[in-house]
Amino acid sequence: MRLARTLPRITVIAILMLFPLAANAVTVDRVTVTGRADSREIAILYAEQAAVQIVAGRYIANDMTEKERLTLIDQVLPHSKYYMYAFEILEERVDEAGYTEIVALARVEVGRLVTTLRNLDIAVTLFDPGPNAVVEGRR
Repeated sequence: MRLARTLPRITVIAILMLFPLAANAVTVDRVTVTGRADSREIAILYAEQAAVQIVAGRYIANDMTEKERLTLIDQVLPHSKYYMYAFEILEERVDEAGYTEIVALARVEVGRLVTTLRNLDIAVTLFDPGPNAVVEGRR
């Protein structure tokens, strides 16, 4: 009799424990980008901005206006780090002119980026992850 009362409670607890895992899943789009500048920090910044611009381009409507393009440049790209889920430098070198060039694998949070674009009244196409988009859980 006691087992009959305990079993439903255990089931409910098990289901509730699974909710945080699903809530922490996030869709990311993976892109390989290059950044080149006279310092390592600026090269990384340029690579992050390139990643966000590439991913945003996948979700922005094809008939983007000049105003929307300027909004993207002025209000989204300066905050590229905010949209990064992960950023891994794959290659780094300094050329003979003293410029640092990095090649990186960037994972951009698609939901966060698309929400920002919509909030800025930038026309967004259907929310459909591309071939490089994956769902990853937070660690």
